[in-house]
Amino acid sequence: MRRSVIPKTNRQAEVLDISGSILSSLGGAIICADMDGVIIHFNPAAEKIFGVGTAEICGKSIDELLTSCSASQLTRLAASAFHANEPRKKSIRIETKEGTAARVSINIAPLRDDQNQVTGFCAYAEVVPFKKTLGRVPAAEPHQTFIEAFGAEERIRRNEKRFRSIVENSADGIAVLLADGSPTYLSPSIKNILGYDEVAAMGMNLFSATHPDDVASLEKLWARVLASPGVPIRAYPCRIRHNDGSWRVFDGTFTNLLHDPAVCGIVDNFRDVTEMVEAEEKLKSSEERYRYLFHNNPLPMWIFDPRTFKFLAVNRATTLQYGYSVEEFSQLSVLDIRTKESAAAFLAAVTGQHDAVHRKAGEFEHMTRDGRIIYVDIVSHLIQYEGVEALLVLAKDITEQKHANQLLFKSYKENNRMIESIGDGFFSLDKDYNVTYWNKAAEEIVKMPRAKVLGKCLWHSFETARQLKFPGEYRRAFRDQVTVSFEEYYPELDLWLDVTAYPWDSGLSVFFRDITVKKRSIDSMRQVNDRFNMIARITNDAIYEWDIQKNVMYWGEGYSTLFGHPWVAGKKMPLESWRDNVHPTERDSLIQVAQDAFRDKVSNITRELRFRCADGSYKLVYDKLAIVYAEDGKPLRLMGAMQDITEKRMMETSLQNAKNRQQRAITRATIQGQEKEREQIGIELHDNINQILATASLYVEHGLSPEAIKPDIISQGKDMIQLATREIRKLSHALLPPSAGDFGLINSLNDLAAGINMTDKFTVHANFKRFDESVLPREQKLTIYRIAQEQMNNILKHAQCTSVRISLRLLKESNMTELVIADNGKGFNVLQKKNGVGLRNIVGRAELFCGKVDIVTSPGNGCRLTVTLPAGATGGEDCSAIK
Repeated sequence: MRRSVIPKTNRQAEVLDISGSILSSLGGAIICADMDGVIIHFNPAAEKIFGVGTAEICGKSIDELLTSCSASQLTRLAASAFHANEPRKKSIRIETKEGTAARVSINIAPLRDDQNQVTGFCAYAEVVPFKKTLGRVPAAEPHQTFIEAFGAEERIRRNEKRFRSIVENSADGIAVLLADGSPTYLSPSIKNILGYDEVAAMGMNLFSATHPDDVASLEKLWARVLASPGVPIRAYPCRIRHNDGSWRVFDGTFTNLLHDPAVCGIVDNFRDVTEMVEAEEKLKSSEERYRYLFHNNPLPMWIFDPRTFKFLAVNRATTLQYGYSVEEFSQLSVLDIRTKESAAAFLAAVTGQHDAVHRKAGEFEHMTRDGRIIYVDIVSHLIQYEGVEALLVLAKDITEQKHANQLLFKSYKENNRMIESIGDGFFSLDKDYNVTYWNKAAEEIVKMPRAKVLGKCLWHSFETARQLKFPGEYRRAFRDQVTVSFEEYYPELDLWLDVTAYPWDSGLSVFFRDITVKKRSIDSMRQVNDRFNMIARITNDAIYEWDIQKNVMYWGEGYSTLFGHPWVAGKKMPLESWRDNVHPTERDSLIQVAQDAFRDKVSNITRELRFRCADGSYKLVYDKLAIVYAEDGKPLRLMGAMQDITEKRMMETSLQNAKNRQQRAITRATIQGQEKEREQIGIELHDNINQILATASLYVEHGLSPEAIKPDIISQGKDMIQLATREIRKLSHALLPPSAGDFGLINSLNDLAAGINMTDKFTVHANFKRFDESVLPREQKLTIYRIAQEQMNNILKHAQCTSVRISLRLLKESNMTELVIADNGKGFNVLQKKNGVGLRNIVGRAELFCGKVDIVTSPGNGCRLTVTLPAGATGGEDCSAIK
């Protein structure tokens, strides 16, 4: 712009007189000039930034303050504001005549008179960090900058839910930073404040995220923080890059807690003051605008007399926050909104306030009308209000943030307690391998006290570990940013360690545990496996092992030599290689037997089963199992040996069959001899004794003739002889075979039933209809009769029944003869009576003819005897061939 084109007026001075007090209170530099570029206002902040007094510079040209190049940039920006008729904002590099250079963000607006004519411009220089670019250093630092840094302390992974809602939705944030500005923790509200998600924010650095023009001041402040452990230090406002690319202004407080093991970082409580800064900028335009912003500012603001402490003005936000009306505030002093305890702190804070135009007073405890205690962050400005010196105060309610901070640090303590209580060793390293944390379990496992290792290089404390896996794995975690897990033996302590290292931006978190016992158990198991393989090679048995925990099988060489299946030494095989080769009829019980053994803690099992060979045939094996259990009773391994007993069992079966045949031959010969003897006795009784008695009867009858003497005696003799005849006939029937003489099987059984019915002990119901006994050999008829005879004798002796049913039929489908004898007597326990003489005789006779005996009975439910014999069997057959 051309400086001589627009005439200047005196209106500029009038406007500045109205709003000068507020302009003087702002933290940024205010420079006002007329149309010729002559400086007409220079606020205290500008004095500090540019290093020149107001009296010295006012009335002089901007060319005397800045170099020609910088002055030209400023006037061009002013011309742009005049042309657009609205404020302009730009970041430019300026250089002073004193040799100091900086990049500043300038807001510039035209100044107008009563006729709305442009009379000059007003520039607000925001946050001016200087760099010494001209080769000389000023005698004193001209400025300091509040900085808001974000970063993170090591993220708290537990207990966050209790206060996440407060912290996440708060406009303020909390960060824990390492000494290089890298975050180890960020409060969830970072998303709302700067727009970054947690992963992106944790990858940032305070210095790289700060506006380039603010870095120099930040570095100076950071050095001061590092040199002042435990001392809260107010940060100067600085600009931080938002995720949308814009720059947001922040201020806050740094507290160096790197020495505190519970934190191990620099705690930064920061807040976005962009809106507040913008509000301050708007105050520059005119007095009316300042008043409007004052009363409508969302932050509580008030003006008070520092001599009487009386309120001079309050805005609407103040009435809402404290509950008093504007009229009530006019009757109060600033001491009335404070507790007694905080009054002394307030009085100390305002002492010497007259020497500071802009001051961060700090945090104070206030009290609302209803007695509620709140915490506020106070920023004060020394201004001229209605002709008197006053203090303009901005009071931000930080009560929720305060509580959130308390919850956060409580969570830190709890998290540390958790880390201290875990059984695994834990430590953290920075990128130089310096130990920043060392928990109690780490002390106990590696016998290294925390005090001897904290803050020192890990390899200085464990020099021999340099020669092991540890350095290489940790470097890989740092380099590739990947989690690494490994096992390593540490000979100095005779320990096996299982180590997992998790990388993060500025360090490494390492968990480790002692696995010496486990490794030695594995070595012992390996020796057992070696012995197993050796035994498997020198035996003909099929040795196998089931690793129950991993559910895999290991077979010895016998799996191939005995059964012909493919086999590779030491190869893991599925459980199916054992289970599915067992004969289908025995497969279901295989696992069940093992599970029952596991449940009952049985250590040894033996049994016989059929195992399939590679060609599809089956071998009978003797399987002997041994089960190994853990200390808690869980089964670990099942080891077994299969011995082929196929030929042995076949020989035993053949030998048993030969014995059975021999026994049957002996039994048959015995029975035949008995029957022959009985037949001879029957013939003798029938042919001799019966004839003799018949003859005697004739004599008696003859003696009964009229000529006879003693007829009564002769008659009695006759009766006796006839009785003897009947008894002899019954005896002969019992001794003779059923097929002998005129008797048949059916007749003999009917005669047997009739004889029993005459005793009146019970009733026998016989059913032999349509039974053709001609198909039965003579020997089988005799056996059936003897079995019926034996069972009837058993019933007479033991049954105590009232009814017996006997039936005989031929089963044409199976060509079997079936004899059934059932009574309604008292029954018996077949397990207790099965070895009785009578039952043994019945079973023995049936087995001689390759038959089967089935007894169904129980106490109180009678007895049913069923005998089935092959219809054509004569007693000399091979029963295995018939079956």
